[in-house]
Amino acid sequence: MIEFKGNNTLVVKGKDEYKLSRIHSVSAKPLSIKDQCLHFMSCALSFSTIGWIGAYSAPVLAAYFASFLFGLGLLWALFTFRRYELRAGFKAVDETGDFEVPICRCIKQRDFSRLKQAADDISQRLNSPSSKPYKPL
Repeated sequence: MIEFKGNNTLVVKGKDEYKLSRIHSVSAKPLSIKDQCLHFMSCALSFSTIGWIGAYSAPVLAAYFASFLFGLGLLWALFTFRRYELRAGFKAVDETGDFEVPICRCIKQRDFSRLKQAADDISQRLNSPSSKPYKPL
């Protein structure tokens, strides 16, 4: 699931790699109903938009096709449903500011306890003096 490579420089989940030097906070949290509704509606509307774009080529079938794709988007959101998430806060590298990225998601409660343990482990590595970059005076 989550591994550490090298000397506390990278956190790896699958093929994703994150530099610990850029992470400033890590948290494991359950996703709220609002988060789930936002996920469902964004998937459904994204799929439906493709149908409405097709209105220019076949205006008679556009409403049916868009409705079908809206339902398909709801099914997609149901299959990609997740209840818990591990998020990492990254330091800004430009004027956009700090941002948070979901590193890992899971459905089951026992996996959520693993995410909490991983968040604690990453936080300890962030706070250890060996993981801080050397800054000359």
